[in-house]
Amino acid sequence: MAMSPILIYNESIDQNFHESGESVVTIKDIAQMAGVSFTTVSKALNGEPGVRAETRNKIIAIANKLNYVPNLAARRLVDRKSDSIGLIWPNKSGLFLYHLFEQFQIQAEKAGYSVMVALGNPAAGVRTFMKHFVDTIVVWPTAENTSPEFIRTRESFQGTMLMFNSSPSPYYHTISIDRQEAIQQAVDHLSGLGHRKISFIGYNSEKITGFDRAGQLLQLEDHPDRLIFTPKNAPESWNRVADMLRKTKSQRPTALIVDSYIAMFKLLKLCRMCNVRIPEDLSLIAYDDVPELEEMTDIVVTTVGPNVEHLASAALDILTGHGHPAEGGYRHVKVASQLAVRGTTRPVSDYAM
Repeated sequence: MAMSPILIYNESIDQNFHESGESVVTIKDIAQMAGVSFTTVSKALNGEPGVRAETRNKIIAIANKLNYVPNLAARRLVDRKSDSIGLIWPNKSGLFLYHLFEQFQIQAEKAGYSVMVALGNPAAGVRTFMKHFVDTIVVWPTAENTSPEFIRTRESFQGTMLMFNSSPSPYYHTISIDRQEAIQQAVDHLSGLGHRKISFIGYNSEKITGFDRAGQLLQLEDHPDRLIFTPKNAPESWNRVADMLRKTKSQRPTALIVDSYIAMFKLLKLCRMCNVRIPEDLSLIAYDDVPELEEMTDIVVTTVGPNVEHLASAALDILTGHGHPAEGGYRHVKVASQLAVRGTTRPVSDYAM
């Protein structure tokens, strides 16, 4: 059994950290204020020769005035290799992210690394890890990752960073999930069972694109309920799902694809209200394969989505230097999804009108 991770920052219990709005100071800032090069600043702060005493004193005075802390962490990271990995995770996350975090922790500890976790504000998490001399950070991105505060803090970090769920970047390693291909797998499976009238319920643009492409390729039937868009903050959009379920067998689709397990729970609740049975009346595939689905539903759901063990393994392969680095030293890995066929998909012949 894996050891518990060390929680070293939680936004909800440490609101005072940098709440003054003061920015993280970098060598670039000191060099600009002193009117010298980055190299000169580095030499002056590290006590190396080649810098005039007057210039050195000026640089040190500016660093002290600006409360320059990251330099200490950077020097410590040069001196020794940390055996810790910092994980910056959203405060509010679902079952999939929980299982990915758990699997990453298990595999990291098997590889000889301890895992520290910071929840909430990613910029504060990076600053906290730098204070603890953590030289490897893994991030699950949120909207805050595009903020000027995070970008500036990320630039001051001297170690290795990996971003989950991201497109290739010139600044850090990245791993993405092929959601389009996942939904195409789901459509291919249903089409192979003879389904021509399939509906997609969700809002993720990548998954919708995958559904559209698969539908065009397989020349599936175009019908009024082919795509039911259900944004997060629009609960009224589920009224259309209920209307679809109330239709006669000949009018409604024979198979449904939902873009998350959360959407699946909402769908199953509506099915009970509308006296529609899965899979007796409709076939169903849900995106995201989490173990709790079997315990929380009275059916064994066919799912498609990334395997958390593969995601964790891909991240650690990058961080531990396995494989060949991409040009520029930053790697990008796209993780494929897996279709797990279970009890909620049946041949279309079972739904004879």
